[in-house]
Amino acid sequence: MRKSLRKLVSMALMCGLFGAGAFAQTATVPTIDGDGTDPAWDLAATWPLEAIIDVSSVVDAADFSGDVAVLWSADSIYVRVNVLDDDLH
Repeated sequence: MRKSLRKLVSMALMCGLFGAGAFAQTATVPTIDGDGTDPAWDLAATWPLEAIIDVSSVVDAADFSGDVAVLWSADSIYVRVNVLDDDLH
């Protein structure tokens, strides 16, 4: 899993989705609980999902929207994805 996340972030950097300084370093490991409200995330810059995936067929933000945030520590990368969708499967 860790290797896959590093690969994802590396590919995002190479494709120009994010600048090298775009990811905030954290000394506090965010709580991994599916909630995403840990104060450690306050340091992270966020990007709308539209910056990463094609959402041209979406006509309403309630239909599909969200954001991605990335933090890193000395030995880990943390990715938080918030998604809003009116039809979850």
